Amino acid sequence: MKNRNIDEMDLHQAVRYLEKKHNCVIYGVLDMESLDQDLSFHDLGVRNLGKISRQEYMDAMEYAVDAHADVNAQEYLYMVGMVADYLIHSHTPNPMNHLGGYSSKPK
Repeated sequence: MKNRNIDEMDLHQAVRYLEKKHNCVIYGVLDMESLDQDLSFHDLGVRNLGKISRQEYMDAMEYAVDAHADVNAQEYLYMVGMVADYLIHSHTPNPMNHLGGYSSKPK
């Protein structure tokens, strides 16, 4: 994956590549392929999923993100708290390190 072109990767490979390259975890993706499958369980009235344009999908995804910006911000803050909890509880002071270093707890 080191020298591959991100444009040649499928979505999940590209996400994993970006996570590794930018030291991050991407925890939410809205994509048309997944929506096609997931929306098949919803009653869209007379709408036929096969006739929804790419632009309409993009508009709908932007709407969903914008309409719930407060919820997304709260979810982010919750995730930050969970990271803090993990970092607090997964490390213990190393008694052999007189400079205050920490050791990981065995899993």
